[in-house]
Amino acid sequence: MKRRLKSEGGFSLVEIIVAIALLAIVLGIAVPAYQTYIQNANLKTATRQITSDIAMLKTRALADRRQYRISFPAIPGTTYTIEQGTSTGEPYNAIQTRDLITDAPGVAISASTFDNNRIVFQMRGICSNGALTLMNIRNSSANISSSITGRINVTYTMQ
Repeated sequence: MKRRLKSEGGFSLVEIIVAIALLAIVLGIAVPAYQTYIQNANLKTATRQITSDIAMLKTRALADRRQYRISFPAIPGTTYTIEQGTSTGEPYNAIQTRDLITDAPGVAISASTFDNNRIVFQMRGICSNGALTLMNIRNSSANISSSITGRINVTYTMQ
């Protein structure tokens, strides 16, 4: 008498190999796209941080009736210092130093057209004319420009 073997539940070796191959293809496409997204998101984070500091100092200069400035000590670089002055300006005291690496790794300040790499906020709320360029490791860039009225304009070039 012939006995039939009961089939065991589970997956065959071929099915497992096909599933792993499909997973590898999907990950091969998704991982580079995700890395690009993260690097460009870090650029936008750094840009928002600097523009919010510019807006905050414009408001503080009006409210406190004293001058403030943002200094970019090294360009290219990743740090900048927020400084508080008197009603006439000098002397300035450092309030805070910010490092873009903390919140936005891979982003650096690559160029500045501000005089002496400083944005100065007068007690009437006006600020220096100029532009600041930030770049990430993908060569995407953000250009932050300010007018004398303190109006901020940001343009992105994403790679």
